[in-house]
Amino acid sequence: RDFSTFDFALRSDVESAALAQQLTQYAGERIALSGSVARTAEGYEGRDLSIEGTGLSVEASGSLSGETISTNASGTLDQAQIPDAGLTGTADFSLDAAGTLGAPQVDLTVNGANLDIAGRTLQEVTARINGTFAPEAPNGTVAVNGRFNDQPLEVTADFDTAGDVRNLRNLAIVQGDNRVTGSVALGADNVPTGNLDIAAPDLSTLAGLVGLEASGDVEGTVALTVPGGAPQAVVDIRSGSISFGETELANATVDVTLFDYIDRPQAEGTVEAASLALPSLTVAALDIDLSRLNDATVIDGSTTINNVATALNGSVSSIQGETAIDLRRLTADIDGAAVALREPTRVTIGQNGVNLGRILLAVGQGGLELTGAISDEVQLDLSLNAFPLAVANPFVAGLDAAGTLSGDVSTAGPA
Repeated sequence: RDFSTFDFALRSDVESAALAQQLTQYAGERIALSGSVARTAEGYEGRDLSIEGTGLSVEASGSLSGETISTNASGTLDQAQIPDAGLTGTADFSLDAAGTLGAPQVDLTVNGANLDIAGRTLQEVTARINGTFAPEAPNGTVAVNGRFNDQPLEVTADFDTAGDVRNLRNLAIVQGDNRVTGSVALGADNVPTGNLDIAAPDLSTLAGLVGLEASGDVEGTVALTVPGGAPQAVVDIRSGSISFGETELANATVDVTLFDYIDRPQAEGTVEAASLALPSLTVAALDIDLSRLNDATVIDGSTTINNVATALNGSVSSIQGETAIDLRRLTADIDGAAVALREPTRVTIGQNGVNLGRILLAVGQGGLELTGAISDEVQLDLSLNAFPLAVANPFVAGLDAAGTLSGDVSTAGPA
């Protein structure tokens, strides 16, 4: 027989899980496949192709002649009909693609209604991607319009590729009074360059777009450059208040430049906050100064933690996969159990685990000594000498510990 040309009719009814386990959440328990597939003298074509499920319906047709493709598809998604659906709401889409296989012109439009994202509702949305999708140099536009959490939403961007550089230009995310704008490019080494401007007086709805629950306000800029071939980020961010889960931050500013942040990271600038509240800690008057010294970032900070004045001075360096933390000063003015670092110490973190070096703390009239390492094996030695139990009082509500503890503890074995 001559199979150089054929025309087959397709009819099938299968369990959704047999094609993909998660398909059941969107299409129901079973789907029906139908249509015709033909090979002609000109090439291949599919006619009246259909996928039908409880909550999913797709229709498509297309042809391939030599290197020329032409196809169109449309479909709907209605999750109200499916128990334990993968998402809520309804959506429909249309897809047109034409041109060469190597660089098809694609026009995709998606419409949705009452979609739930992170507990908030995307009441309506229209998203369109239009462009030429050559594997080495795609270019086109993205546009999204709708309403999210009862506020208008608009996302636009142009994308293109020039040589080894992938560009996202004219990026704008506008949601109610919130705006994120700018342009970003990725080079062959995947290092970003560009600028982002952030103005988010209502962080709750903007965070919801990426599936997070947060509230408060954020504004500022991020500038990404590659001076001398080393990536650099200048971050200037301010916030009156931010609430994330059980964490609350008030009157914070971050004015920091990150240098060579991929291979040999260093930082320079300041981090300040009026308060930072966590479930068991309240931090106030946080003031951190960052500066560069040789290959390290020097950290000089002060704050109060649960009304305990605390100060720290040291440095952090990261070279060839190993991070070294050098502590030169650490103090905490706990009533009856003041803490002070007795001598500089170094903690290293690398592929072989954590080496604590030798940590000596004066605590009240006594102190502690901790040495050891943590990797696949744990080897720790702790020595307490007249260690005042009052050191825990600021951190445990209602605790009024008194007295001292002396002794040695050693542990060794698998982590």
